[in-house]
Amino acid sequence: MEPSTPPEMTTAPARPAELDPPAAGEFSLVFLPDTQIYSANYPALFTAQTQWIADNQARYNIQAVLHVGDVVDGNDPRQWANADAAIRILDAVEIPYLIAIGNHDYDSIGDAERRVTGFNATFPPARYTAHAWWRGGFYEAGHSENAYCRLTIAGAEYLLLSLEFGPRPAVVAWANAVLERCHDHWAVLCTHSFLYDDGARVGPGAAHNPKIYPLGATAADGEDLWRQLVSRHANLHWVQSGHHIGGCTAYRADAGRDGTIVHQVFANWQLHTRGGDGRLRLVTLGSGKARVQTYSPALGQAAVEPQDKFTVTL
Repeated sequence: MEPSTPPEMTTAPARPAELDPPAAGEFSLVFLPDTQIYSANYPALFTAQTQWIADNQARYNIQAVLHVGDVVDGNDPRQWANADAAIRILDAVEIPYLIAIGNHDYDSIGDAERRVTGFNATFPPARYTAHAWWRGGFYEAGHSENAYCRLTIAGAEYLLLSLEFGPRPAVVAWANAVLERCHDHWAVLCTHSFLYDDGARVGPGAAHNPKIYPLGATAADGEDLWRQLVSRHANLHWVQSGHHIGGCTAYRADAGRDGTIVHQVFANWQLHTRGGDGRLRLVTLGSGKARVQTYSPALGQAAVEPQDKFTVTL
């Protein structure tokens, strides 16, 4: 199917507004886009994001946070320390979170050997194992870049899954097994590269396709993941990604094999002022809808353009 426009568009007011709060029975997920510029140059913007989440956990009924990867702009101890300080704010208020690994988070960009010493030194499984929501990851000991958590929210079961940049075939097989095992959970997938900035899934010939990095031809791009994983599971409803540059946001919806509509969302503002001015995505779920909103804690403004604020039917 062709990239689609969000079905229900909100009308932009004359000036930036605050975020709409959840209604009774609704809850929110926060998606953090690429933070590499913040970790490298503007760490206060990274901490502004996570502090806003902590401060507004109750107001927006925030149940979990998912980071799409490129936490840092290279395997630099200073940058990992900045990222660690920001994420520890979430630890302090015990908000569940998963962090997908981006190409800039490897020891070298898109390392063919997938060396991830900095990422797993900062975010080892031991950081999460005390929490009941953490359910582990791919079979590699000491690694957390492929992981999942399970949450019970208002009596319903949810599965949040994060996958590495250009997942290996063994990782895709593992993710299929997780989704099959948790077939009765409403599932969300977060991975670094899936949707391009024009709404097309990343496929052959696309710029910054994982296959053109040293990861090689077996690295799954967006089209691979759609065929081999996403479209196969009736319980997988949402895919969030970043990585690509040019346009900042994109959205499409497609039916999987059994007719389940999968909402696919891209957001990455790293080319904007100060790497995006700390923009984040708040997705509020409930009553058969998802309300997508965009907010900059650094500017204290909600974005109101149609691509930044929209509602879709689940």
